[in-house]
Amino acid sequence: MALLWAIALVGYATAQLLPSNSCGPFRSKVTMIQVITDLTDSIENCNAKLALSFVQSTAFFVFIIAILLVVIYALSVRIQVYKARFELIKDQLVLEVGDITHIVGKMSSELEKRLEQRQQALMTQPSCRKRSTRDKEGIDVCDSLNMKQQSHSINKHSNMLQIAETDGF
Repeated sequence: MALLWAIALVGYATAQLLPSNSCGPFRSKVTMIQVITDLTDSIENCNAKLALSFVQSTAFFVFIIAILLVVIYALSVRIQVYKARFELIKDQLVLEVGDITHIVGKMSSELEKRLEQRQQALMTQPSCRKRSTRDKEGIDVCDSLNMKQQSHSINKHSNMLQIAETDGF
């Protein structure tokens, strides 16, 4: 849009405003565009004269403006398409984050269930009440259960990871 305004202002200044009579290359001319018409009249080559007269014509400017409008329209359509694509990708990302959150929640609840079942099985074992047993990493099972009761959140995650490793998650 700014380009069209600039072209219109330069075109108006070239065709309508009167040049300075005291100095400059246009001092003996009525308008600035008259320099171009005088130049085309002085050229003897017919093809060059025809080309310059076409460039001076209204049809040429209409053609140039039409091309500029088509380019501007094509760029605006492209921008709209990019904006629509961005919105679709953003919506898809939000949906995928929701799916991941749902899957992690299901896995977490399943691991908690398995952890509780395993804890109940360990608590019912007579070996835990009478003597201490050690698991494969050398951790006292009874002590880890007591720690579980004291700080539920810390051992919950480590036991969930142990269950996930042994159960193949």
